[in-house]
Amino acid sequence: MSVICLPSCVSAGKPTTGYTNGCGNKRAKGGIPRLLFLICDPDYVHPYPVAVGLSPWSDVRNITNAMCAGILNFTGPVLGSMPKQTFVKKKMSSCEPEEVVGGQKVINFQDYNVTDAIEEYDFWDWVNKNYAYMSFGWVTCDELLYMAEGSFAPEVGDVIEDTSDGSRYFEGSITIQTQEIIKPIKVEGILSALANFDPTAPCYS
Repeated sequence: MSVICLPSCVSAGKPTTGYTNGCGNKRAKGGIPRLLFLICDPDYVHPYPVAVGLSPWSDVRNITNAMCAGILNFTGPVLGSMPKQTFVKKKMSSCEPEEVVGGQKVINFQDYNVTDAIEEYDFWDWVNKNYAYMSFGWVTCDELLYMAEGSFAPEVGDVIEDTSDGSRYFEGSITIQTQEIIKPIKVEGILSALANFDPTAPCYS
């Protein structure tokens, strides 16, 4: 069957053709060192304006203020990864191939962070109980921020290895219900902002 030729039906915003044809193409880093949980707050206003077309999360000061306001919560450094997403397909025409009707992305992680007050248990219990009212995001080693829209579900539990040379840690996965490609936001300094955030310091805007 030939391709349907209806150029007016092609969505606007065509990307740059041959965007990788420059000299010295770069390669992206792997690694997901931080996970983020954003509490829904329709009345919250980002204090720092950004240029038209940019996300307010592209300014690291807005991220710091959201953390200070208590709506943006994050893990300590984790060992995280995202394998290829899976798709749900359905045959909807006898003459056409199956079409993608749904999909899932999964973030797998291990959290080795502990505190003297074992607050890591409180944190993950809080996530398990309240995730339905939050959004989920993650940060990569090259300071790309991914904010997932829509529903997600965590599966998190503690693991205790069999000797004292082993570790006690939390292992889990976050499943995101989407078939879309999530475009990240480049946020210079986000890893430093997360590492240096002091929850006991006064809030600032």
